Amino acid sequence: MKYIIFALFILGHFFGLSLAEETKNQANSLPPAKVELEKVELTSITSTHRFVGRTNPLKRSVVAAEEEGKVVRFIADRGRSFKKGELLAKLDDSSLKIQLKIAQAEQRQAEAELKKSEIDLERAESLVSKAVWSERELTNGEADYQIAKEYLENKKGSVDLIRDQIRKTSILAPFNGIVLTEMTQIGEWLDKGGDVVEFAGMDPILVVADVSEKFITKVQNGMEVSIQFISLNDDELKGTVVSIVPQGSEESHTFPVEINLPNPNHLIKLGMLCDVYFGKNISSSFLVPKDALVTRGSSKFVFVVREDKAVQLQVTVGPAKGEKVLVNGNLINEELVVVRGNERLFPGQPVIPVKF
Repeated sequence: MKYIIFALFILGHFFGLSLAEETKNQANSLPPAKVELEKVELTSITSTHRFVGRTNPLKRSVVAAEEEGKVVRFIADRGRSFKKGELLAKLDDSSLKIQLKIAQAEQRQAEAELKKSEIDLERAESLVSKAVWSERELTNGEADYQIAKEYLENKKGSVDLIRDQIRKTSILAPFNGIVLTEMTQIGEWLDKGGDVVEFAGMDPILVVADVSEKFITKVQNGMEVSIQFISLNDDELKGTVVSIVPQGSEESHTFPVEINLPNPNHLIKLGMLCDVYFGKNISSSFLVPKDALVTRGSSKFVFVVREDKAVQLQVTVGPAKGEKVLVNGNLINEELVVVRGNERLFPGQPVIPVKF
């Protein structure tokens, strides 16, 4: 029995060798295949940890009225963008303007009285020096001059105060942003401190990602992260960690990490969900066109050209990057991989490079 098994083993071994040799000879006997080639690219990749994030405004403010009055103009429509200092709403300032005219007239009168007091003082000084008037008249002149001077300062203060009140009837955007909520309308009376609009900054925007307890110690302020939004075709955006909140969730054991993300065109809206990728390790992998992949059963292969013949290499496939895909296998940087004509190609078959 042992001799029979040994004989079958020897027979199978030689049969396998002859079959492999036959396959090799068959490939060599095939006519050259026309194929299109592209170079294999060695690239660095970063292994990442993904967490779900949501967008929030970096700045949010309820803009309040600094003066009381009736709203006579309101242009802060919900969703409208404003730059810092642009008008949101206007209160009625007609009575304040009348008060300003009266105060300005009183200021001019005070200026005239001060001028008269100054002349009287100079006259008193001259007459006292000539011994025509007594020191008492000079003291009275100095007192009158000081009173007139203080009176003018008071009137100037009144004018400045009314001007400031008029200025505050124009309610302005505190920073670049958009209106989230309208809190008043034309014709309404606003008390001092009354709410006008809820306002939010949109550039930059704040992304808050809940990071697991296991990974939170690896996150640092200033770390660059990658962010992708489904609504933005998964384009890779770059943000910067600005804050790590030390208070975690007792239920999920996650910690909020705040990320500053530029949003110059306001394409990112508030409350949007996104994927946040925190980098960890950098390694090397090969980048090949997607068309280079050949599937046979559960395995993935590519054909490379070595010594003008097709060499079949098994690969493991990673993430896609545009029209290319990351793979790992026994590839060589910048060697040629078959991207067209690989469907009917045999290992060892001669190839002729062409452009389809």
